[in-house]
Amino acid sequence: MSEGIISTAVTSALHEALRKAQTDGQLRLAVWPSLVFDIPKRAEWGDLSTTVAMGLAKGEKRPPREIADVIASHLQWKTDLFDHVDVVPPGYINLTIKRDQWFRVLTEIEQQGTAYGDSTVRAGQKVLIEFVSANPTGPLHVGHGRGAAVGDALAHLLTRTGADVTREYYVNDVGTQVETLGKSVLMRVPQEGLGVELKDAPLPEGLYQGQYISEIATAFVESQPLPAMKNGEADVAEAGRFAKDLLLREILADLHQFNVRFDAVFEEHTLYDNGVVPDALDALRAKEYVYTSEEADWLATSRWGDDKDRVVKRANGQYTYFASDIAYHVHKFNRGFQQLINVWGADHHGYVPRMKAMIHALGYSENSFQVSLVQLVSLVRSGKPVAMSTRAGEFVTLREVMDEVGVDAARFFFLMRRSDTPLDFDLDLAQRKSNDNPVFYVQYAHARITSLFKMAQEQGMNVPSVSEVDLTLLGFPEELALVKKLAEYPELISESARCLEPHRVAYYLQDLAGLLHSYYYKHRILQVNASALTLARLVLMGAVQTVVRNGLTVLGVSAPETM
Repeated sequence: MSEGIISTAVTSALHEALRKAQTDGQLRLAVWPSLVFDIPKRAEWGDLSTTVAMGLAKGEKRPPREIADVIASHLQWKTDLFDHVDVVPPGYINLTIKRDQWFRVLTEIEQQGTAYGDSTVRAGQKVLIEFVSANPTGPLHVGHGRGAAVGDALAHLLTRTGADVTREYYVNDVGTQVETLGKSVLMRVPQEGLGVELKDAPLPEGLYQGQYISEIATAFVESQPLPAMKNGEADVAEAGRFAKDLLLREILADLHQFNVRFDAVFEEHTLYDNGVVPDALDALRAKEYVYTSEEADWLATSRWGDDKDRVVKRANGQYTYFASDIAYHVHKFNRGFQQLINVWGADHHGYVPRMKAMIHALGYSENSFQVSLVQLVSLVRSGKPVAMSTRAGEFVTLREVMDEVGVDAARFFFLMRRSDTPLDFDLDLAQRKSNDNPVFYVQYAHARITSLFKMAQEQGMNVPSVSEVDLTLLGFPEELALVKKLAEYPELISESARCLEPHRVAYYLQDLAGLLHSYYYKHRILQVNASALTLARLVLMGAVQTVVRNGLTVLGVSAPETM
């Protein structure tokens, strides 16, 4: 249910009815109920339905039907708002809103424009979203692209609900991976007497494969002054740093092209350079949450639901990745962030319990930390899977997908399904300029309305304001259905942000576009002999266009004027 003008009116009416029932002694209301509205599956059941009576039954010690009758009796007097109020067993209260009330939504959309759908439910919250964070050991693949689209859309959603959001990329640059990267690059550096075969020959198992390693090796050699080279070899650490920095620049450039811009890039090595890791573990040891056993240090994560305790410092003195994560999240909280959201690949599913246990150990509530998991992406072309073998270093990169289908299509397709479910990405469909292509279908709704406005101007009509038209002329069921769909948008944004589910916005936009296209085919909007009706319909079209554009903005997808 919308948090807009209709929602406010319905919620206020229900609160008033509850207060009157309490004052009259009809209900005790020892605990004031929370109000939740659903949209009935069938139009004849009303516009909205609430189960508040069933929620009150236990506390009131009365059948839900009796409670619903009491509440409904007080709602019946709101004749300016409700056409009728019905009670349905076992205690549903179905509400049918007066038709003229729905048209107030068009005024609300006109007044708020690009801010329609925004709220303040998270006002004052400082939120850090850490996403993508791909290891800087290779280019971004399509799986990273899905994580990027999800993380960025979540940032848009949370910002729309009033939060102060920071987007952050975490660079894992401590451990063997950068060293392995350096070795891989050095193996591709041309060396005197070894012949040209080395350039394309498979590298030893355990090293990074792929053409990109050869390209980095060439760039590394070109960057080195001759005295720094020793018989064609260079320091592994130096090669690793060079490769990491180069790959990170390319990763961020790809993400920039993908319309993802980070507010901060945080490098793991700074946690060690600044002593954050040992300090964090010492603080946990002081709470007796870190202990030593078998010469290793452990965090007692099993106290908070993890299946076992976790090593944070090995017997050989090396810190684990988990130790870095502890320190990193301590650092996040110390920077003043109240809620931390991590967007991770689905392969991190088993890592979540220990992270939540760690949050408890640090003294923060579980609600301050959330993880959004992103499942794998399978590419399909001509009805057949596209092979993606990372073992051989032959994977489809995000850049390749962007170049083939475009940024808008890539982002929309990545966001079409729940992020925690596998996604089949049909490359052919994403490029098709037809109604079976979801992103084309939605964007065309926006472009179609723009074209309509141009035709209206050519006929001497400009889109009027709501106050200048007679909205009662919008008498067809399809017109009211469009208005009701527009009214759902603010609640959609709030719920999508609360559940961390941006795919809901993509679903909604497809539904709204479907209503628009169906209406457009069925009704002539520009009618020379019915100018008053035409103007009312133009207002409705303007509201639809605003909401389509707002929703596409949340997804990071453009709203084209022509297609």
